[in-house]
Amino acid sequence: MAMDYPPEKLHVYVSDDGGSSITLNGMKEAWKFVKWWIPFCTRYRILCRCPEAYFSDSENDSDDLTENVEFIAAKRTIKVIQESSSGEKEQVKLPLLVYVSREKRPSHPHHFKAGALNALYRVSAVISNSPYTLVLDCDMFCSEPASARQAMCFHLDPKLSTSLAFVQFPQKFHNISKNDIYDSQHRSAYKVLWQGMDGLDGPLLSGTGFYIKRESLYRNYKIKDTDFELQEYVGTSNEFIKSLKQNSSPIVNVGFLYGTVCEDVHTGIMLNCNGWNSVYCDPPKPQFLGNSATNLNDLLIQGTRWSSGLLESGLIKICPLLKCPLRMSLLFVYFLEFLCTLR
Repeated sequence: MAMDYPPEKLHVYVSDDGGSSITLNGMKEAWKFVKWWIPFCTRYRILCRCPEAYFSDSENDSDDLTENVEFIAAKRTIKVIQESSSGEKEQVKLPLLVYVSREKRPSHPHHFKAGALNALYRVSAVISNSPYTLVLDCDMFCSEPASARQAMCFHLDPKLSTSLAFVQFPQKFHNISKNDIYDSQHRSAYKVLWQGMDGLDGPLLSGTGFYIKRESLYRNYKIKDTDFELQEYVGTSNEFIKSLKQNSSPIVNVGFLYGTVCEDVHTGIMLNCNGWNSVYCDPPKPQFLGNSATNLNDLLIQGTRWSSGLLESGLIKICPLLKCPLRMSLLFVYFLEFLCTLR
């Protein structure tokens, strides 16, 4: 919500599959606090705009600001307000904040993260229907408020825009020791493999930290007519209206794909097969930071899941070498098959 972007163009959707009242109440308190937090960040040009990360890291204060009496007083005030969430708020424009919770039934598959993302897309199609979306996991935060502007530089480039599906930022973490004996930062992927794929048709979809074009997820699904009667009830989103009239077929063909534990990789490969490209953006300053596995047990579980998902997507579900070699460069197809077997 505190990103450096026009607030009227930002719409924040929070997915809570658990339907927890704690999450809902936490969102309400965050909405109160952000009316103080955004003016504070704007006035003093704070870069790390995640309150928890900012107040827990003393390195966020530059030498010039730490000597500023007004800054110190404002910071103390903000910290008190964060703990109490009370007081008179400043008048500031805020992005739209929407809480989304799905009803899960034992007899009906919910498709885990892919199902949650598709539910958010269905809801957002009615409310805002924005052409671009940032997907971010709950254990990650935005450490650079200008990431949206950087991604839009690619999406709005006339030479790239027509075929660009998403801009992928690397996953970086703040809870890893300097030794990193288990390579929890995934240096082989984000420092080597993804850099190489960026020179071909682009990197794979990595699950979080990417700005994706809504149109790319509709693939070849086009809206040819408009039902004005349904618009009175569900809004002006033709995509959502059409999906209501086609039973369950759009659930399979539109949005994030189901049927694998790595729905992001599965969807990314299918986007490449449909002729879309991607861009890898790795600026010197991390745009997003999160938590990573720090012990061997968690790392093995995570690695097994990712490896099986890559193998399933690249060799069984899609197999680009057989199903879509004409829409992708042959070198890129060979690289995908190599990556899926290597991991």
